[in-house]
Amino acid sequence: MTLFASLTSWAGDVDLTEDKNEAEGTAARWFVTMPAGTEENHLTLSDASITTFKVYDDGGKDGNYSKGCRSLLIITAPEGYSIQLSGRIKTERSWDKLTVYDGDGTSTTKLLNEVSGNTSEWLAIDPVRSSGQSMTFYFYSDNSGVYEGFDLTVELFDPTEKRAITVNPADNGSMESNKTEAVIEEVVTLTATPSDGYVLSGLSVKDANENDVAVDWITYLNTATFIMPASAVSVTPTFTEATSDAPYINMPYVGTKNIIIPEGLMSLKVYDDGGKDGNLTPNSFGYLVLTAPEGYNLKVSGTITAGGTNTSDQVTVYNGIDKTAPKLIDYAQSSSWYHTTDIPTATSTGQSIMIWFVGYWTGCKGLDLTVDLVSTSTEYGITVYNPDEGGTVTPDVDAAVVNQIVTLTASPDERYVVTDLVVTDINSNLLDVTDMKWYTGTNTATFTMPASTVSVTPTFSDDLTSLFIDMPKTGMKNAIIPESVASFKVYDNGGSEGDYSFACDGTLVMTAPAGYRLQLSGNIMTSQEDYLTVYDGNSASGTKLLDAAMSDDYYEWTTIATLTSTGQSLTLYFYSDDSAGLTDGLDLTVTLVPESYTISLPESFEHGTVTANKETAAVGETVTLTVTPDDGYELENLTVTTVDGEPSGEPMLRLSGGNVELTPGDNGTYTFAMPAAPVTVSATFKNTIITGVEDINVAQPKAGQRYNIMGQPVADDYKGIVIEDGRKRVIK
Repeated sequence: MTLFASLTSWAGDVDLTEDKNEAEGTAARWFVTMPAGTEENHLTLSDASITTFKVYDDGGKDGNYSKGCRSLLIITAPEGYSIQLSGRIKTERSWDKLTVYDGDGTSTTKLLNEVSGNTSEWLAIDPVRSSGQSMTFYFYSDNSGVYEGFDLTVELFDPTEKRAITVNPADNGSMESNKTEAVIEEVVTLTATPSDGYVLSGLSVKDANENDVAVDWITYLNTATFIMPASAVSVTPTFTEATSDAPYINMPYVGTKNIIIPEGLMSLKVYDDGGKDGNLTPNSFGYLVLTAPEGYNLKVSGTITAGGTNTSDQVTVYNGIDKTAPKLIDYAQSSSWYHTTDIPTATSTGQSIMIWFVGYWTGCKGLDLTVDLVSTSTEYGITVYNPDEGGTVTPDVDAAVVNQIVTLTASPDERYVVTDLVVTDINSNLLDVTDMKWYTGTNTATFTMPASTVSVTPTFSDDLTSLFIDMPKTGMKNAIIPESVASFKVYDNGGSEGDYSFACDGTLVMTAPAGYRLQLSGNIMTSQEDYLTVYDGNSASGTKLLDAAMSDDYYEWTTIATLTSTGQSLTLYFYSDDSAGLTDGLDLTVTLVPESYTISLPESFEHGTVTANKETAAVGETVTLTVTPDDGYELENLTVTTVDGEPSGEPMLRLSGGNVELTPGDNGTYTFAMPAAPVTVSATFKNTIITGVEDINVAQPKAGQRYNIMGQPVADDYKGIVIEDGRKRVIK
């Protein structure tokens, strides 16, 4: 007996085949099998004598698909009809996948984007519909495992036809629809009226093939909407006794659920597909898009209980409606297997967020999230807890709205530096703050205002011997070292006590003050391929002073050779892979080494001598000059000038022409602090003219002050006999 017959009267490269074992009028009665090859295949339906049929992979209804499939099928409906697709899929997850396009060819909009099942059970495919007559199917499989593939149902529909909406009766309440029939894509609104003491706790909308129709509804609320599919629908509400539970939404097992939050609802819960008290379904892979009313943002907080770190189980929250939006929460996981772990609290900058949850493992409670609506016009206070001494931090505003940028300005007391700045929300969650530490070269920092009051706690220290810098895990950190700091520690991103992270790829650029070099020493403990490289200068293009240093024996401290920069900067790069064990990492000491500069004097001076107590000096070191005029001469001018000619601070005494401050001492000595540059010393001497005046009494003579023969101070332009620094002179 013939059980299968092809319908070859329709145009196309492939035909519909009749399965006479299936009942007439059902989708399974007719089917088409997608070829496994790479050619483009067409099924063009010339009339609507058959309005529903199945689409199978190349293995057919009961077989497995082939390895290396590149199947492409374009189905075109008769004029006046569009196509609805639903079904199920069972493939090797992420490797073998189905994509469906809205139209003729693969350059059109994707209705299904690389849908992939899993090997243990069938996954449902929610209905999608073409906007015109055509729909394109593309199936890809790699060259490894093969499975049952897909079982798809195609339905032809007239987009102008109205279809019936049936609301089934329920105990303890009733429900009404705003329409008794609707055309495809029309929005239908459902309104529930629970009996006293009851709430709407369940709502099911199914099409004619018993497929679930997506409903925009938050559990316990009395209104819901759905988009009319390409068939009649039945609506079944469920009412149960009221509880104190907050309104909630369960994540979809797979696919995407879109929810528009109604006016007046200020908070709701989000659970995984297992709900509040159940476990997540293994291989969950769903998206939930939430949109608040205008004038509100969404704040997300809560916990995850799933597989531990380094598993696929995770929750990610996007600051928008899809994956192109920035991440508010990036790949939050349980800290260990089946451990309930807090996720970071985050607030959207707009009305919408998308939550993506992946849960592979059995027996996990999954997600327990709270989503709060935050008014964009409400201001929240900022409180600063300044210490009794060390300095103060001041915000640029006393209160701010959510997502407003707040600037903090620190004013350290003399000899103090900022060592820490902590900003927390009302729940003691740490907020991200731009760096304002002793090494950042700035006393300002910013943070983004959360949906709560915040506390700001600065820490100042005058103990400049216990400073440290932690390497960044990734990216680059620039450290500008103040001149008051003599040395400091450098640790990996785990700090002085913790281990470094997997996948470290961070760079630290350190720059000393002018006139100083950086000396690096210390110890390193790494595992396997993890290492430290040090470059001379402010980038990785400098000479390598230390090349991929690691422990001599894994998990053992190893001392690195002491090295010194040739200039002001050193660059440190630390790498760790994402598979080996973690350990202590870096314990390094950086010391500021003053640069020594030359002190140049002429071979001889006319009518006198000037000597220096040293030929070179480090930055800040005191240099003493001794001036000895010849008989009958005295010092006229003494200058100390840097090679670059730039002034170095305000002088206590600067004789004409120099740019380094000089301090006179006893017995013809002068001192100066060595600047961060070589210096040249110059001096001139002039005749001493002896006068007939033997004695002039001055009560309290001052160095550098001129006095007349009466002992009275005079200006520098005074002409006549004067006494200056104990010597009689005639000024003409």
